[in-house]
Amino acid sequence: MECYVIYQCVYLILNELIDEKSQDNKIQFLSDANPYIWEGETSGDLIVYDDFKSKYSEWNKHDDYSYEFVCDYLKNLDPYYGDIYSIFMQLSKEEYVDTCKNILENFPEQIKRV
Repeated sequence: MECYVIYQCVYLILNELIDEKSQDNKIQFLSDANPYIWEGETSGDLIVYDDFKSKYSEWNKHDDYSYEFVCDYLKNLDPYYGDIYSIFMQLSKEEYVDTCKNILENFPEQIKRV
């Protein structure tokens, strides 16, 4: 699976899980990570996707929509953003995989193809 496709799926999932009324930096993460602000393969804050992409390319296991990588990435995310990992872990691995499949099969317009 392409890195940018996984990145967008994770963003869409977190966008649903993070409370929009949150008063901490979790909302800032959504803004910085937003892949739909700029043209091309990037994020609102260019460093966020560059970091994801760099770490993704170093990871050697990408089955199940890169679930293990996503968990590791979010667990080690800059603490400035708060505990994004705990929010993500509200989903089981099966729910994550099913949600990614659902996005790609039923909402392909949500994924930028570059």
